[in-house]
Amino acid sequence: MKKTWIFAGLVVAWAIVFLGGPIWAGSRVEQGVDSIIAEFNQNGVVRLEKDGFEKGIFSSKVGLRMSLNPQALGAAAQSLEAKDWVLSFEGEARHGPVVFADGVTLAAGVVQLQPRWTDEQRAWIDENLGGSVPVTMSMKVGLAGGIGLRTHVNAIHLTKDDETVDFKPLNAVFDLSSDGRTADTTLSWEGMEIAAKDGTMSVGPVIVDNKHKQPIPDLWLTSGKASLAGITFATQGNSVNVGEMSVVSSTDITQDMTKVSGKADVRLAFIKVMGQTMAEDIRYVVSVEGLDANSLVTLSKSIREAYAQGGDPQAVQMALAMQMMGTLPQMVRKGLTLRIDELSGKIMGQPVHVSFSVSALEGTDVSKGVMALSTVEAAADLSVPRMLLMMAPNLDAQMIDNLVQQGYLKDEEGVLTCHAEFKNMALTVNGQPVPLPGLPSVEASQP
Repeated sequence: MKKTWIFAGLVVAWAIVFLGGPIWAGSRVEQGVDSIIAEFNQNGVVRLEKDGFEKGIFSSKVGLRMSLNPQALGAAAQSLEAKDWVLSFEGEARHGPVVFADGVTLAAGVVQLQPRWTDEQRAWIDENLGGSVPVTMSMKVGLAGGIGLRTHVNAIHLTKDDETVDFKPLNAVFDLSSDGRTADTTLSWEGMEIAAKDGTMSVGPVIVDNKHKQPIPDLWLTSGKASLAGITFATQGNSVNVGEMSVVSSTDITQDMTKVSGKADVRLAFIKVMGQTMAEDIRYVVSVEGLDANSLVTLSKSIREAYAQGGDPQAVQMALAMQMMGTLPQMVRKGLTLRIDELSGKIMGQPVHVSFSVSALEGTDVSKGVMALSTVEAAADLSVPRMLLMMAPNLDAQMIDNLVQQGYLKDEEGVLTCHAEFKNMALTVNGQPVPLPGLPSVEASQP
């Protein structure tokens, strides 16, 4: 009798695991689908909706619907006929905790999705792509709640009249942590080539790798890097070649979660026109410090809510503009600093360097009009060869010599330099005061 009870207990335990595990996993999968839809829709431009979820014991049927948001596109929506840009996916979600899909996977579930084409879309695919499916999507929901979304676009070759388009494969990955506060996004695109009777164009490859974090609700901070191998245009008798471009960016927040800072480092290898190098070794570094976190949250929520409510695009944009007019003065009052840390490179073989910074001190009140400048400080530096500056419109050697004699420019062996500062409502250039008509000094404005 004792052995019988043990055997019965094992059968019950096995039944609980065999049936209860997949049922629990199925609920986790649906929760995961809902979570990734909520996070995805924060972009405001492309909408993702659940188009059915038929839950079974060991698997479920899943439907998703993707469409463009005409309100986010504004006037461009009409020319793009955005209301008609809809793509539906359908597929099967295999429940865990053990999933047999491309091997053995421990997960709450794995979802394989395929596009569900309309008759019109299917006819276009049959005619232009030979019936092959250009895009697939898969989703993995972890046992602890993390979510992974994978999208793959196959190579697409289109030919129409005298024009051909070769869209090379693209892979995109989105991973969201179980607590919903961190995420990773990567994109790898091999590029695109277009050939027409009057010219050609090639783009890519493109690589993007970003990490996102949500330190406080409704505020996502992103750090990462992106690169584009280059762009080439060629028409009859003309060619433009843009070299490798890269962007490295970072954002962070103070320990007390009140101030946000960010930095972006943009680099461009070269720009060539008809084989001649017009610009090279371009670097642009821009940063911001002291952005008020609560104001950023207000802006983020306003943008998302405005797009979610829909309505006339112009009305949405007007509402956002009014919100920004109310929020930006608050951000300035809390104090912030904007910088062009570096803008450098060679233009026509001549080195150029520019830097600039402007700070609104805490308490700056834009409602005071011109007097708000009493708490604004700025500085700028310029270094440019005389030969290059003389190429600028409306500038000649005599004008440049006059500026040098007045002290507004310094000529250091053919390189013109300048340092300007604005402080206490007074402007100086290379230490020389520059009158600003209609702008009183801080001392004069004191009672």
